[in-house]
Amino acid sequence: MRVLWFSNTTASAAQLLGVSSPGGAWISSLEQALAQSGELTLGVAFFYKSKKIECIESSDTRYYTIPNWRNKLTKYKDRFYVNPFSQKDIDHFLQIIDEFKPDVIQVWGTEGPFGLIGRYTNIPVVIHIQGNLHVYHHKWYSGVGWYDVFRSLTLKNVLKGNNFLVYKAHMKRNVKREAVIFQTNQHFIGRTIWDRRVVKALSNEAAYYHCDEVMRPGFYTALWQPKYPAENFVISTVILGALYKGLETVLGTAILLKHKGFSFTWRINGIAPGDDYVRMVERKLRVRCADYQVRLLGYSTEERLIDELQKTDLLVHPTHIENGCNAVGEAMLMGIPVLSTAAGGLMTTIKDTSDGYLVQDGDPYAMAGAILEIAGNYPEACELAKRGQQTARNRHSISAITATLKNIYQSILQA
Repeated sequence: MRVLWFSNTTASAAQLLGVSSPGGAWISSLEQALAQSGELTLGVAFFYKSKKIECIESSDTRYYTIPNWRNKLTKYKDRFYVNPFSQKDIDHFLQIIDEFKPDVIQVWGTEGPFGLIGRYTNIPVVIHIQGNLHVYHHKWYSGVGWYDVFRSLTLKNVLKGNNFLVYKAHMKRNVKREAVIFQTNQHFIGRTIWDRRVVKALSNEAAYYHCDEVMRPGFYTALWQPKYPAENFVISTVILGALYKGLETVLGTAILLKHKGFSFTWRINGIAPGDDYVRMVERKLRVRCADYQVRLLGYSTEERLIDELQKTDLLVHPTHIENGCNAVGEAMLMGIPVLSTAAGGLMTTIKDTSDGYLVQDGDPYAMAGAILEIAGNYPEACELAKRGQQTARNRHSISAITATLKNIYQSILQA
């Protein structure tokens, strides 16, 4: 069977192209697992800084670079007036399809333009849900409001179009494209109750298939050991700088914990100290992260993140909206106690007080109280984390996921 992926990352081609931080590690992890099975011929197409479509052969996968044909002026204009329906991009997608001749096409995510190819080909297309722009746009100003964003504007980020007002307008236009993708495709893969319901609400009675995600390889073997007792409680969070990721909940919770006299350090992986999001949150709450033991560490590689998590006592995920979170799944694989907001697909990922802990999103009081409870009865939290680890091992089983995905491809071909 020949399967062609359209990916929003370079997947495992990152090593061949010298891309240091490609993102989307779950895509390359699954690619490697499928390639090792030897039962599929896999192609992966992605945008890259090439002037024409280029084919890169490896021993297991054929990669196609899609030209990012926009020049500097076009890219600048696109920040303000982006056309989410580019015929030039579609022509490139179809050229790759014609060359590779797949039996099935899998598109990673509805956020980009790849899902539009369902309108132009008779080859079965299945969309693998990652997040959802409709919902993220709806939840954009959660915790940080429009006025907070407006106050953070500088002449530089206004002129460059690098600010959250422009990002929101950009997302609003892409929501229109995502609506077309949902209406014109008949097969979707997801992994949570949340994304299944979103597909039900937005699609035209499409088929939904459940398939979990493969995590990064190091997290399957890295084991975490608790420290008894923890003199200074170490909390870790892994988020990026989007407005709906809940940094203001972290800082609000840290303020409450410090006022309670609780000894802790909160280490944030993924956001750097000078980030606009940080400045916004600090100005809104009129405090600095550093004054409340919140340390901003910036981007972490897989190896560095594992090292960070080995030293933690609790993984806290504060998001306002998300599908199944890989940072949560990776922490659970390591056996770390996890506290998350009950947002989006996280209510599928974690069963409250069974294999992890859930609190309402945007509620620093409930989050602070939960952290105090967990620290106050830490042996119980560690026992519960062991159950979470087994849950994660079952959910992220590489052999089970590859078998499930192959069965989905067969079901789609027979539909």
